[in-house]
Amino acid sequence: MIFSIIRALENDRLQPIVECEQRDFEIALSMIKVLLEHTEEVFLYLPKKELILPKSKNVKKLFLDTLPKEFTTQVYKKLGERYKLSLSTSKRYITEFIKKGYVNKKSHGNFINKLIKFRNLS
Repeated sequence: MIFSIIRALENDRLQPIVECEQRDFEIALSMIKVLLEHTEEVFLYLPKKELILPKSKNVKKLFLDTLPKEFTTQVYKKLGERYKLSLSTSKRYITEFIKKGYVNKKSHGNFINKLIKFRNLS
């Protein structure tokens, strides 16, 4: 719209109702595309925020809630790192979850989270 108004002012054809010309609309769309690309580029250079855990849930509950339906030792170690848990604490939590029946040990290094009823298909 702004391009159409500027063009109308340049040609001394300003009217009370101005319709956006197709070429001005296409120019605006191409500018938006470039601006989006630049925004994405700038976003990549922003500092990464550190994960801040909410105060309402304890870390053990968050750890359990983020375990997928099926997972390996490596997966729960990575999740433990995410929540700033030591390796021994992560292992202790998994052992507790197994004893409480929340998690089953499928085989060596492979586990099933029984609290998740269906596999995430995404």
